[in-house]
Amino acid sequence: MYFSLNYPNRAVIIKIMNKAIFFDRDGTLIKEKHYINSADDVEIISGVEEVFSFYNELGYKIFIISNQSGIARGKITTSQYTEVDKKTRSLITNGDLIVDSFYCPHHPDITGDCNCRKPNTGMLLEAKEKYDIDLTQSIIVGDKISDVKLVETANLAKGFLVKTGHGLEELQKNITLPQGVEVVDSIKNILEIETISMEKINE
Repeated sequence: MYFSLNYPNRAVIIKIMNKAIFFDRDGTLIKEKHYINSADDVEIISGVEEVFSFYNELGYKIFIISNQSGIARGKITTSQYTEVDKKTRSLITNGDLIVDSFYCPHHPDITGDCNCRKPNTGMLLEAKEKYDIDLTQSIIVGDKISDVKLVETANLAKGFLVKTGHGLEELQKNITLPQGVEVVDSIKNILEIETISMEKINE
């Protein structure tokens, strides 16, 4: 979005960037089914709709970003991924609040290195260019260390690591989380943390 400010003898164009929140899909928004390949198996995790509505009201653009190495491994097809994605979006506020979905179909041992597999920043940079996203004001939510490492690799404002999906398993690795990352039991607990944070700011 652009605004023009008129000064004597010159015009200044100001580009307004959007803030965003990026959600991992499997294990974060929907129950982990290990290479889910059927839309019939999609189950939304409790609290997702409330969290989406909360951030939408705060002016965040909402995206899904997902590593889908099952495609490279031959476990799922691209069309199966697409059907699961469509079902996921339709079950969350009828898909109205989700701006776009991005996925990485690669695995380094099979397809070689890529710039889109999290914690690489390819998917976020694509969203940034396509939707004028200010990554420094944006958030990541996921169930793996590779998700929340985007706080460092993409210079995000903060992140949340949920214990659903692979979350508990990931925490057992005893890896130091990036600064600005909080651990929550599930996605619905983010609301409490954000509400308390906002109350402190407004004190």
